[in-house]
Parts: sequence; C-alpha cells; structure tokens
Amino acid sequence: MPYKRKTRGGKPARPATAYAQFNKVKAPELMNAGGQAKLFRDVGKEVAGLWKNLTPEQKAPYLARHAKAKEQWEHGGALANIYIYIYITLSI
Repeated sequence: MPYKRKTRGGKPARPATAYAQFNKVKAPELMNAGGQAKLFRDVGKEVAGLWKNLTPEQKAPYLARHAKAKEQWEHGGALANIYIYIYITLSI
C-alpha cells in the first residue's frame, strides 16, 4: 500500500517507525483493557514497556513493515523528483 499522506511542500511524509506501528496496534487494546479507560500517558508507558520487552522475533513483523514503507517512501520521493525535473525542464 503506497504512502499517501502529504506534508508541507507536497513531499510525502516519512513512514512510521516500527515502534509507532506497534503503538498503533497496542494502544487501542490497552486503552480500555479491564473495562476502565486509562490516561494517554499511562498507556504510552505500558506500550513502551511492552516494546522494550519484545524479543527480536516478535519485533520482526513491525520492522519488516517499516522497511517496506520506507522503501516505498524513498522510491516515491525519487519518482516525484524526476517528475519535477521534467516539468521544470519542459516549461523553460
């Protein structure tokens, strides 16, 4: 899935890190765990502790997703630069 979010200047945003992707999955689970809502800072601390205690094998899927997203981001940025160069060259 290509990265679609844009930032200032029309450049694609950097892909989420492996930890950020892990946080996106785990934080909602922990927010209402036990039937009681928790504070955002408490959930953040729990997620950080879980990430720290993961084995390399458990982190592998998140690291692979990050690597794939980063590759797409780098390829998309290079392609965008080529289009900009062609546009500028043709408009002169």
